[in-house]
Formats: sequence, C-alpha cells, structure tokens
Amino acid sequence: STRTTVSGSPNPSTTSQPVTLTATIRPPGATGTVNFEASSTTIAGCGSRPVSSGTATCTTSTLPAGSNAITAIFTPALNSAYLGSQGTTTQVVLTSTSTVLGSSPNPSTFGQPVTLTGNIVNKDITYRLQIENQDAPSGSTTNLGGTMYIEYAWINYVLAHDTLGGDWGVKVGQFKNPVFHEEEATADNSLLLVERSMADNLAGGNSLAGPYVEGLNLQYTGKDNPLHTQTTFSDGDGSQGTNFTDVTSASPALLGAPSTVTTDKFGASYRVDYKFFGDWVDNTDATGKNSGKTDFLAVGAGLAFDQSDTAVSTVTGTGSPIALTTTTVHTGTNVLRWDADGTYLASKQFIIYGSFSGDYEEFRGAVAGRNERTDLAELLQAGYFLDPAWELTARGSLVESDDHFKTGGESTFDELGVGLNYFLGDQGDAGNHAKIAGDINYLTNGTPGIAGLGYQAQAGARGEVVARLMFQIWL
Repeated sequence: STRTTVSGSPNPSTTSQPVTLTATIRPPGATGTVNFEASSTTIAGCGSRPVSSGTATCTTSTLPAGSNAITAIFTPALNSAYLGSQGTTTQVVLTSTSTVLGSSPNPSTFGQPVTLTGNIVNKDITYRLQIENQDAPSGSTTNLGGTMYIEYAWINYVLAHDTLGGDWGVKVGQFKNPVFHEEEATADNSLLLVERSMADNLAGGNSLAGPYVEGLNLQYTGKDNPLHTQTTFSDGDGSQGTNFTDVTSASPALLGAPSTVTTDKFGASYRVDYKFFGDWVDNTDATGKNSGKTDFLAVGAGLAFDQSDTAVSTVTGTGSPIALTTTTVHTGTNVLRWDADGTYLASKQFIIYGSFSGDYEEFRGAVAGRNERTDLAELLQAGYFLDPAWELTARGSLVESDDHFKTGGESTFDELGVGLNYFLGDQGDAGNHAKIAGDINYLTNGTPGIAGLGYQAQAGARGEVVARLMFQIWL
C-alpha cells in the first residue's frame, strides 16, 4: 500500500498568484503519476505529473478565490507492486484588496470634527505581538515573578517587489537584533537542541543587555534573490519596553547628592546573507525538519554598534550666602559586536551550522581598572535524521572571555552536548510545532551565571554535567 499527502505553497495565496502543489508519496520508492484535482476536476496543466524520489509537483495560478479542496491522486506505474492512494488539503485563495479611506462629513468646515475610516488587507503587511509572563526579559537578572512584558511588537511592510533585483521592506517596533543568526532567525521555536548555545548567551545575540531593540529595520530581500541585507537603527541593545526618549530620573535636591541622571542610548547594525543554492525558508529552521526538497547553503555576517552615555549631575554649595554649583560626570560604553556564520542543509538528511561571534566593549568615564574588554565565541552544531521523526543532534561551543574579567578564576568556558529530537505526528509531520527534545551537556569549566539555559552558575567547577528535557507545543 501507499500513502499520499498534498500541500500548497504559499497557503493562503491571492488570486492569480502562482501556487506550487506538492504531493508526497510513501514509501518513497513508489513510482507512477499524480493527478491534481480541485473540486473533482483536474487542474489545468496538473494532470499525470511524474513521481520522482517520492514527490510530484505542479504550479498553477488559476485557482479561484475562496477555499479550494485539492486532491492528489497517485496512480502507480504499470506492473508496479504498489497500490494507488490519494490525499487532500485545503488551499485558501484570498481576493487582492486595496486601501479604502473615507471621511465624514465631507466637505467639512474649519474646526468641525471629521471621522476618518479605512481598511487595509494586504499580504505585504505582516506583524507580530508576543507577550511573555514567565521570566524576565533576556539579559535581565530581575525575577519578575510572572509579571507580563512584551517580547515582540512590530509591523513589517514590503514597499516594493522585484525592484533593483529584490524586494524592499521596512519594519518598525520591538524586535530582535538581526545581526545574530542563532538568536534572531532560529531562536524560540526551532532550536536544534533544548536551548540556545552558551556561545550565544555569553558573546552572541543574547549577551550583554539582551537581544531586543526598539527601532527601524530596512530590508533588501526576495524569494529568488541570493542576496539579503538588513540595516537597523535603534535605541540600542536592551531598549525593550522603552519609549524612544532619553531616560531621566530626578531625586530631591540635596546638596552633595546626585539630583539628575540622564541616559542616552543609540544603536546601528548591518547584516548581509548570501545564498548559494536552496530556498531561503530553510535559513530559519535550525533543525532542518521543515526543509523542502532541495539542499541549502548560505553564509552571513553582521556588525552592530551600540553607544550609551549616562550623565550624573550633582549640586554642591559653598560660602555664605551659599553659592550653588552643578557638576556633571559622564560615563558610558561603546560596544562593537559581530557575527559570521554558515548553514549547510542536505534536505531530509542532515544540517550543519557554525558561527564565530564576539564583542568589544570600551568603558568611558569613571571606570576603575581596565577600560576595555574583548570576548570571543565559536559554535558548531549538527543534526542527523535517523528517520523522518527522529533526529540525532550534537553541539560544541567555546567562549573565550577577556582574561582581565575572569569569573571564578576562569576565562574560558566550553560546552559539549548530544541529544535527540522526536517530532510528533505521522512521520514527524508536526515538525517544530510539536516535538520532544532531550540533551546531555558536559561543561569542562562549569559556567558563569547564564539565564535560561538550565545551567547552574558554577564558574571553575570541574566536569559539570547537565541533562535537559523539553516538550514543545507551538501553535
């Protein structure tokens, strides 16, 4: 016997937009043809499509608006030992719409209230709002005890398609700094092991003040464009939950005591990715489970600069009558952070990812001791599919902190881990939406304090072993 499943991409789509229908036949050795039908009628150009390596495809732009019941009927080759089968799916086709804006009353008189009404339904507009209530934001050491805060709050608009070789878009709001691939592109829902790497937490996207920024992100992308770039201007790392203005606090005007503290922050970053072959969607899944039918190879690099300045004003008085004098002392940091990485995916077989990241901090003003530090981190991880539902995983990461800022007498921390991913559903079809992940990690020198990895803060400990287990449901 055989089993046939069918899917459409993109889904939903809009009227006249090309949709690729893919039928998957199991076992993959079955040969024959597939007939794609909509409402029991063969779709134009999609009849008797040949099966190769267990799949058959067809691209159509003729589906009508609404919900379309798509059926893929597999007919085995003549004298084949396999039996026929069929699968169904629903392809939703949306009607392209435009912006409608009205005003009432129209015309109006000076000073008269006017109501503006409008609606926008456009596939080029996307948004994300995610609220967390379990932990403190990344980079914070405060236990919020279940207090809710916003992780993501952004809206993205694709301004132009196929212009100068690609698509142009802009994102505004709170999002992760796109410089670091492991943290920004694959974190949260598609990690390879149970948690992010030590490299990411100590000298990558989740280090220092954390990954979230508030600002403006400009993108040059495109599904078929091999070059993707992102340019970001923000309030700097750790600016989540702020209002884009300077942070100012004032205390009672006591002589000799700080009365005004003002903090300015600014950040800018740039990231470039180049795809040699494959589908860009595979660059956002660290497990490789949701990969398409083609292999994928891409490299990327990013650079971020953040600056903060804190001005502390103190009022002093001398003489009789008292002459007041205000003294302002400036302190702050300049931070340069970088990441270079590469991903190779052999579709449905294995995935390899490696990165080199780091940061350079310069401390300005009233800082005792050394006024600069450099931290480096290397990461290599891989996943190998034992079958469609089971994936064997492994990771090695090394963090080399500045020798002048040791923790527990150690400046080098390494992490070696192995694990298993089990994807639920028939043949693991649920992918990252439903999976069980487990791993065992060996930390040669222990670890400094890291929030969120499940590691205890035992810098200098010899041979720390950590086992982790996770059940993930992602709707």
